[in-house]
Amino acid sequence: MIGSVLEFEFKVQDQRSQPPTPKSCYENILRQEPHNVQALHNLCVVYVERGVLKEAEQCLERASAMAPNERYITDHLEIVRQRRKLTTRTSALKDKTMPDPKDNR
Repeated sequence: MIGSVLEFEFKVQDQRSQPPTPKSCYENILRQEPHNVQALHNLCVVYVERGVLKEAEQCLERASAMAPNERYITDHLEIVRQRRKLTTRTSALKDKTMPDPKDNR
């Protein structure tokens, strides 16, 4: 099914000025097949690649709930959680070390 949806998306591309994005392709697949774990996981990967880790984590949690025995999904979820923790710590450290521009002392 994924192949036929992607093929359709690229045929429609001729009528648009820009090609479909991977995100829009996977969202379209999920509209037609809401329980397609592969398409959902691929959408989660798009979020990771875009750096929107909170959305990626939520997406992977949903995928993991749909397919709890798929190790690649739980592994990716753990990686995203670790990256979010690291990003949060880095931001907190940066906030502590950066002088406040409003503080003119």
